This record gives sequence, structure tokens and C-alpha cells, in this order.
Amino acid sequence: MVGSRVIEGRFELLEEVGAGRMSTVFRAEDTANGGLRVAVKVLNTAHGDAIKRELFRRETTALRKLRHSNVVGMRDQGWWADEAAFYVVLDYYPYSLEQVLRGESDTVAIDRYRVMRQLAEALGHAHSEGVIHRDIKPSNVLVDSTGRALLTDFGISKLVANLTVGETLAGYWSGGYAAPEQRTGETASYASDVYSLGAVFFHMLSGVEPPPEGPGQALISEKISQPFRRVLHRMLATNPDERPATGAELMLQLDAGRRVEQLPTYPLLLTRNALNDLSRDGHIAGDDIEEAERFLLEELGGEEAEEVLLLSGTRDGKREVVVLGDSVRVICAVADGGDALVCKTVQTPYDPYLQRDKQRAMSRRALWAVGEARDAGAMSRRREDVQALLTEIGAFEVEEAAAEKGRRSKRDYVENWQRVLRESRSRIEKQGRTLKYGRTHVG
Repeated sequence: MVGSRVIEGRFELLEEVGAGRMSTVFRAEDTANGGLRVAVKVLNTAHGDAIKRELFRRETTALRKLRHSNVVGMRDQGWWADEAAFYVVLDYYPYSLEQVLRGESDTVAIDRYRVMRQLAEALGHAHSEGVIHRDIKPSNVLVDSTGRALLTDFGISKLVANLTVGETLAGYWSGGYAAPEQRTGETASYASDVYSLGAVFFHMLSGVEPPPEGPGQALISEKISQPFRRVLHRMLATNPDERPATGAELMLQLDAGRRVEQLPTYPLLLTRNALNDLSRDGHIAGDDIEEAERFLLEELGGEEAEEVLLLSGTRDGKREVVVLGDSVRVICAVADGGDALVCKTVQTPYDPYLQRDKQRAMSRRALWAVGEARDAGAMSRRREDVQALLTEIGAFEVEEAAAEKGRRSKRDYVENWQRVLRESRSRIEKQGRTLKYGRTHVG
């Protein structure tokens, strides 16, 4: 603990949560903002003042440019006179990906592909803004309670280009996550970031920390299964020219791998109501559960389904998952007791509505097995799968709502600006007509 230390009479440091050669990070409260929990990074490097200023400038310049849902946001920054150190106030997240991979976070579960896609998007955004991270590793990836990943520590390791005489590179790149060109003292590039992110993906997919020299091609073939083996071979190529050039190019390759990824399985337990619906609508004869199973699997794409689109919503005050097949809509909910995902109704939707819903659906793919569960262990696993699925859908909804709010704000700003221009143009034209005809007024 750091005791009662307050920066600028506002940010109360509560506990040290991380420390390195360049900085110390504290969990803190913003007392001027209702005790909001924040992270305060104190740049307490032992380097000279010029390097301290450069560290601070690079970090804050990068964070001002980067506004993305998968990049940790900056709230404030300044000079802490008591400690003669610069500080940066950031959004607070309780865990790093490093802690998750070590099993130190018992309340956070991650979807590996979702994390990969989010980090690729964050990197693509950074590269589009001309920012090279230069130190991507699990400890520089934070995770929120929904499993969303956020990249942090932008700009700091860019200092390696301005080291004073006698400094070495060893303290600035991170073991098996640094690109080969970084380890040999060459200039880092966007492709260097792609390599480092590939090493993070390797760790996440294999459960094995990269060796100091980085994951070689043979190790990738041994530890990583298809379809992401091919992507990692490219990301972790020794020659930078053979890697995806930017985060945007990487996203395209991840999407290609996603299309052939083995799909997760979620159960659909048929209830009597669901069987009655199927029979009433003429999809099955009587209430034969095996016939119902064959029908549903066929309508949802078969046992080798390529993609099932999901929506989430509420029905009678309960969260539900809506599975959109080609011609049926399966509405499912967590059963009483939360032990399984139960198929509540099956209906044939009006096609225009179905097409509209498909456009709004999140691209979460799943393979659905239909049947009855009796084994207690299987029921428990299904409950965990269902809760993880609902959590992911909830996180997607929050992200979409934030994106829509941003779009509305931008649209409102443009409309207001256009209105002001129209009014100004009208006044100018009116004034011009008044002068032309000599109708001036003296107040």
C-alpha cells in the first residue's frame, strides 16, 4: 500500500498494482468524480529529465490520437511536484491478459478469437494513426469483466530510438514477444507490432509462454492447430516483409481463418411447447423428438453448420438468445435454475423481418446439438457455456450502443453546423439585398 497519497488534491493512490523500469501503476480513486476508480501511471524512471519528458510526451501524444473501444483511454495527465514525476490517469481494468493466462483471474473468462479480433482492431486503429506500439505483450493487454481486451502502454518503448550513449536495448523489449529486428537493434515498424501480437496469440492459443528467441515455425506447427496455424506462421515470420504489413491486413487474415474454425457447441433442449409448435406449424408429424431434432439441425445448417447468427433480447423480463436459421427462428432461454439453454418456441418468421434481423445480428457462430441432457456434469458445463454466451452478447450490445451513440453525436454535430451555416448564409443574403436597394436602418 502507498498510504494516503493524493495527486493534485484529486487522485488518491490506493494500491500499487504494477511496476517496471519506466513507471509504477496504482489503483486509485478520482475524488472529484464521485470516487471513480482509475489507474494512475507514475513515470518515475531514473533517467534524466530530457528522457522523462520524452516518455511523457510520447505516451500522451499517442493516447490523444487513439480513440477506440479496445484501447485503454486517458482521463488526465500532468506533473506531480511531490515526486518530481509525470503522471497519466487511465481507465481502470482489474486484470491483465497475463494474469488471465496464468489463471489468476477466477471471475474473467475470455473467448480467444474475440480477443484476437479485438487486439487486431486496436492495432489496426493505432497503425492508421501512425502509432507503433513496440512493446505488445500479455501484461500490456487489459481485460474487463466481460472478457473484452484493451491494448495499453502505447508509445513508451518508442524511446529506444532516443537512448543516450551507454544505454542498451535489453531493458526495452520483452523476451519472446519482441520481433527479431528489435532484438538486433534495428528500427521497429508496423510489422514488428504484428510479430509481437502473433507471439501473444501463440501464448493464448497454446498455453505456452514463447521462448526468449520467440516462437519458431516448428514450434507453431507443433502447438497450434488449424486454422490459425497458417496465420501465426505469417505473423511470426523472421522476415518482416513476409508478415501482414499492418493491423488492418491482419484482420483480413484472421477473418479468413475464422471461416474454417471449429465451431463451439451449445445445446438446444426441446420442451413440450417447442414440439407442439413444430407439429402445429407442420414441420414434424406428431411429437417425435428425433424427427424434431433432424428438422432443426437441417434448418440451422446441419451438423457441419458454417454460421448461425444470434440476437439477444428480452421476453417476459428474461434474457433470451434468438438463433436465426435459413427458414426458422429458434428462441431459447436459460431454463429455471440456470442449468441449460432451453428451446422455448420455434416459428417461421415473416421473411422481411428475418432479413432485417440478420442484418442486425452479431456474427457469433455456433453449432447447435439438439437433445435432452441428464448428466449433472454436462448440465453444469452447459450452464457455463450459456452464461459465457450471454455475457459475450451483452458485451456486444454495450459496444454497439456506444458506437451508435458516437454516430448520433457526430450526426447531430454535422446537422447543427449545417443549420448555423444556413442561417448565416440567409442573414448575409438578406443584408446584401438591404444594401442593394438602399433600405438601411439606423438604430
